[in-house]
Amino acid sequence: WWAVGNTGQKSWEQHGLQFHQYLISQGMRPEDVMLDIGCGNLRIGVHAIAYLNLGNYWGIDISPENIAQGWEFVADHGLDSKTPHLFVNDDLQFKEMAGTKADFVFANSVFTHIPAHLIEECISSLGTTMKATGAFFVTFNEGASKFHAEATDNFYYSRDFFTELCKCYSYVVTFDDEFPHPHRQTMMIIRSDKP
Repeated sequence: WWAVGNTGQKSWEQHGLQFHQYLISQGMRPEDVMLDIGCGNLRIGVHAIAYLNLGNYWGIDISPENIAQGWEFVADHGLDSKTPHLFVNDDLQFKEMAGTKADFVFANSVFTHIPAHLIEECISSLGTTMKATGAFFVTFNEGASKFHAEATDNFYYSRDFFTELCKCYSYVVTFDDEFPHPHRQTMMIIRSDKP
């Protein structure tokens, strides 16, 4: 129950800490607001909740079981007083944030499991939930073109796909080829083209 593609608690904790430290290296501070899309059972969330100021962590996931386990981890780590916001969400429109805007948006291994029209829904909705000066850190399976491997239910996308899509919504994209993703996914950073 640790997460899709993981081998156990130790790797789950290591990867969560790795992602958390990466966001700090990219400028995340305790006063920032973070939205964790596909937060699962809080792999990065337990670290972010502890680090961020009161109420500044927002996590959404499609799985009620993951959110329930996430609340258990919050309690187990003594983080209830940090008042995180956790929601079950079956779309990528971020209505749960109700006007709160994030400085850092994060999605690990979400775009690897969804088709292009849902990626576009996410990108088109970013403006309602991410500050103009914010950044969206998201991983994806890189391929020469759009491809759905039905046997593994993984989706592959080219860099050009994201560059062109984001341009339509006034975002610019960079790729961090130095990020050592545990499952060899590519780290992409999406920012407004007019911060």
